[in-house]
Amino acid sequence: MSVYCAIFRLIFALACIFTKPVFTYVLPDPTFEVLIPRGLRVSIPDAPGLRIFGFHANINKEIRSTEFGDIAGDVFLARNDRWTFQNSAARISNGDVINYWIYAQVNGENYKKEDQTWTYNQRANQESMSNIESHLAANQMSTDGQLIFEDNFDTFNESLWSRELKMPLSPDYEFCVYHNQNHQMLVQINDGQLLLTPIILEDYYGENATAYGKLQLNGCTSNVPMECSRRAVSFSILPPVISVRLTTRHFFSFRYGKIEIRAKFPQGDWLYPEMWLEPKYMTYGPNYASGRVLLGQTRGNENLVNATDPSIIYDSRRLDFGVRMGMSPSIQERLVSKILESGPKWTQNFHVYTTVWNNNGFRFLVDGEEIGHVGPSLLGWVPGAYNGKKRTAPFDQEFYITLGVGAGGVRVFPDGTKSAEYPKPWSNKNPKAMLHFWNARNQWLPSWTRDGGKKISFAIDYIRVWSF
Repeated sequence: MSVYCAIFRLIFALACIFTKPVFTYVLPDPTFEVLIPRGLRVSIPDAPGLRIFGFHANINKEIRSTEFGDIAGDVFLARNDRWTFQNSAARISNGDVINYWIYAQVNGENYKKEDQTWTYNQRANQESMSNIESHLAANQMSTDGQLIFEDNFDTFNESLWSRELKMPLSPDYEFCVYHNQNHQMLVQINDGQLLLTPIILEDYYGENATAYGKLQLNGCTSNVPMECSRRAVSFSILPPVISVRLTTRHFFSFRYGKIEIRAKFPQGDWLYPEMWLEPKYMTYGPNYASGRVLLGQTRGNENLVNATDPSIIYDSRRLDFGVRMGMSPSIQERLVSKILESGPKWTQNFHVYTTVWNNNGFRFLVDGEEIGHVGPSLLGWVPGAYNGKKRTAPFDQEFYITLGVGAGGVRVFPDGTKSAEYPKPWSNKNPKAMLHFWNARNQWLPSWTRDGGKKISFAIDYIRVWSF
């Protein structure tokens, strides 16, 4: 045997020992199920290394490969060995054509299928649904209590969260602009925690920017012009606070389940955490007409009480959960609360805030202790407001998660209160409310800058959602 032949055989043997088989994933055609009376379910089978499944579609119109689509979303967990996207609002008729593209992330690699179509055949769909239901019954499968969403904030996952960019008006008229441009400290990840931190606008845009400046928000997420572009004129100043609001609107929503959030609330006068469930579709109208769920809220003031009856407490000793619904000016609020008599306030430590949601309403817990329950009466959540709708309206649809930090506004802080020795500096019905808030900054700003400004951050350790 020649030396060259021996070397070749050695190399071949080593290659056989150390070469690993290459795994090639083939993105399958999805299974479609049209739900009655409305809704669409699309799924693919589970596979090793599969981490994300995305679906984007239009009904009876073309869709580009870069277009989000009228029916769209991402799935991050398999259920019953399938990755299932569901839209509960889609109305699909016999013969409708769904133009779509899908993608999946497997072992860190992206796979995509473009220019796909599926036509709804009502008879075939009914047979398919019957087979699926029989299969589930035979195997006694249940999705009750299954984890469907989890974020531990080891990194900031842009495939889960998107930012709102706007200067908010109705319904709450917060005194801040939800921004992201060149402000790295607004959103940070530190030791596995998400930190959301408000900042003062003039610290970044210069003195008097609030009174004389102009803001143009590139990529504004609102369709209201005044929420996207504004110039300070007279008492109509620019929002004096830059803050942040994150949502899962484009990536994750659910109906009925349990959501658990471990968090520490912001500490500072006139600040509060935005920890909500909001409707994915404005089925019953804009703003609160389609409902909002408060997953836990504490005002950041250390001492905020009713000015004439100090036993009525609104400060960080008080924790609220609840819901808001209805149309202005008849927005209704149903709250349950827990007030601490002594010890650390709600803003000083992490706590686990839990909301359990089903068709009977909501149960609210903190650190495992049940605080209370709210639910609809026999006439619904707001008698007369949702005539002809189900008793559970508006909380009978998919909701997504919102996180943020709010400042001031006309909804959270009642009139007729005082913070320490200072009366609340604005009236909720006064058109100059934001100006009066800003002019009183010498009263409240020291509470923001105390301890290097670290306490005004809204810190979130994790979020978990289970299906029911």
